[in-house]
Amino acid sequence: MNTQEKLKSDLASGAVATRISTAEQLATMGEEAQFAAVELVVSCADADESVRNWSVAALEGLGTPSIESIGSLCELAKDSNPMVAYWAITLLGRIGAKASNCQDVLARVLTQTAEVSVQQRAVWAIGKMGSLQPTTIKSLAWASESNDPKVSGTAQRILQQTLSI
Repeated sequence: MNTQEKLKSDLASGAVATRISTAEQLATMGEEAQFAAVELVVSCADADESVRNWSVAALEGLGTPSIESIGSLCELAKDSNPMVAYWAITLLGRIGAKASNCQDVLARVLTQTAEVSVQQRAVWAIGKMGSLQPTTIKSLAWASESNDPKVSGTAQRILQQTLSI
């Protein structure tokens, strides 16, 4: 097993101390931890707070993950755990137009989640997708009337940019 595979395996280990030290190690690696992007997103739902915190720290410094992670991140964007969904959506947004095949998922998450932070992140990620599908535009229209000013403002800005082209 190579080093990257071992780190990914250790992050999912049964031993809390192993998961904590692995997440911490990945957090110190910055963009070099991109190989573990999906595993770090999954770890945002870990039962241990330290694992969750180190996983978030690693994700913050991760940069743009590989396009090979798009399918898994698209699935994780639908996760019922708000932190998992938030970070999956964040990474899809960082990937941008190359992840545009996930627009339907992002549009659904935007309109179906009650978690405002996930809505904010979904509308932001949709804005990074480039050319928008009609169903995505409908979801943005819905979001443009949100009570949350960040959701509504971002949705309105994206709609203006999209419809003025």
